[in-house]
Amino acid sequence: MPNVTYDVRIKAITKRGKCNVECVATEDMLVSPKTRGDLQKSPFVAQRIRKSRSSLKELGYIEDDEDISSDDFPRTDIQDIARSDTVDELGADGRTNDRSMDDIECLECYLRIDFDGDGYAELRKVLRAGNQVLSNDPIEEIPFAYAVPVRMPHRHIGISLYDLTKDIQDIKTTLIRQALDNTYLVNNGRFVINEQVNVQDMVSGRPGGVVRTTGDATTAVVPIVTQPIASDILGMVNYVDSMVAQRTGISATTQGLDPDTLQETTAKAYNNAMNAATAKIELMARIFAEGVKQIGLLIHGCLVRHQDKPMMMKLRNQWVPVDPSSWKTRYGVTVNVGLGTGTRDEQRQNLMMLGQMQQAAA
Repeated sequence: MPNVTYDVRIKAITKRGKCNVECVATEDMLVSPKTRGDLQKSPFVAQRIRKSRSSLKELGYIEDDEDISSDDFPRTDIQDIARSDTVDELGADGRTNDRSMDDIECLECYLRIDFDGDGYAELRKVLRAGNQVLSNDPIEEIPFAYAVPVRMPHRHIGISLYDLTKDIQDIKTTLIRQALDNTYLVNNGRFVINEQVNVQDMVSGRPGGVVRTTGDATTAVVPIVTQPIASDILGMVNYVDSMVAQRTGISATTQGLDPDTLQETTAKAYNNAMNAATAKIELMARIFAEGVKQIGLLIHGCLVRHQDKPMMMKLRNQWVPVDPSSWKTRYGVTVNVGLGTGTRDEQRQNLMMLGQMQQAAA
């Protein structure tokens, strides 16, 4: 039999799943005012999303001849306007010449409701487009987490550093603008002139310019004296900067080595000032880390529910299979935010004290 060879081209398709963490704009989120802490205990959480008609059809939410129109939720949000400042997106209605690519504004809701009538509220995911409900499915947990640096009492979300310093920044901008205006008037002030002075010469403010007049120059042109106050305003600006340091804990001293501060103080006093200033920053970091902790728990839950095969991971210099689907409970999982270990000096002092105690015990 003659040898028969074949020219074969093989195409392999490999599907790989992964956990995605995305940032959601605050103006697109709707949260029940009854929420006080964790979003997992909230009775209602929703996100505004825009999906094309083709993507809704691929997901099986609509049929070929089904017509769904967005009801265009009436909203005017200052943050949405600010984000659209550089790119003109406010006038785009999401409609194109291709009907399949028209954007439909949907509301992805996560709410607790007694759907089966057993008297207990269950967590369900409801997708709404316009006035139609596209899906209503049970879900294990709400896939959202939030992180804020400053908490507000009786609210699930707090404020940012911008909210703490917005009014101070407005005051500082006004002071600097007034200082510049005063400097402009001092360098190129106003004058009182009579009809014997050439007006064109006075309007032209070039250095070394000549002013023509037919009368006595001392009486024809009288300058309006402007009191220079730029130095006083700069002192006020420094006071405003100190207000920022009191609210946020961020100052020129904590951002790096200040030669003037180091020259006039001792090392211990400087360290005490640094620790006092960074205490508020560490508090913000701890509060913000709680949101990162929730993200880690959500990723863990996503792996447990949707990982369908073991993953090869390197543990202790050995490749071992890890199957997240076998993690039935979360009792052995602890999320550590990695804060509170102290500075290098504090760790060194603690180790020295521990060594002394071990020597005494021996």
